[in-house]
This record gives sequence, C-alpha cells and structure tokens, in this order.
Amino acid sequence: CRVLILDSSRPQPRTATRRVVEAADVKLDYIEFPRDTHPFDKFREGAHRVATEFCAFCADDDLVVLDGVQPCLEALRSSPQASVAQGYSFSFLCQPNGDRSCDDTDRATVPA
Repeated sequence: CRVLILDSSRPQPRTATRRVVEAADVKLDYIEFPRDTHPFDKFREGAHRVATEFCAFCADDDLVVLDGVQPCLEALRSSPQASVAQGYSFSFLCQPNGDRSCDDTDRATVPA
C-alpha cells in the first residue's frame, strides 16, 4: 500500500503535515502544491502517480471505512465498465439551531 499526500494547505498545516510524514512508520509520498491549485489538478497529478490497479481519493476530512472498501473493489472487478465505486458515506449536518444529525447511507456502485 502506498499513500500519496497531495498538499496545498496553508503554511502552518503544511508544516504539521510534513512533520507527520517524516515521523510516519509507513510509506508516504508527500507532494506539495501551490495554495491556489485547483483540487482536480491535484487529483490528476496524483492519479498519474498511481502504480496499482485501484486507488481511493480521500480528503483530509474523510473517514475511510475499510468494510466499505472491499465491496467496492469486488464491484469494480466484476463490472469492468464501471470506473467509480463508493462505499459508505457519512454526512454530518449542523442545523441552524445547533442540533447535529448524521446521514449514514450505504451507496451502491453505479456503472459509468
């Protein structure tokens, strides 16, 4: 497993991320981008560096649920016409009155 970190954050978080990467006990490839880099430009650059059959794009505020990854891989392998699969999706919504709710949705693979 190889993790690519595509960082266009502000200077303070960028410095903190570099420290984590340097101290990590796993293989992390850290790539810095200018602050104004469009996310899709980072995705394209990251996708060009993928050397495996599949990859997952995760933002810094994403939570990866491993139980949702395996069914995605199986769905992609069994449906070559599909280009994307999404496992579990969690949405945390803050209401104007301060109440919080969680929408836990199990998404199916949709062929491209």
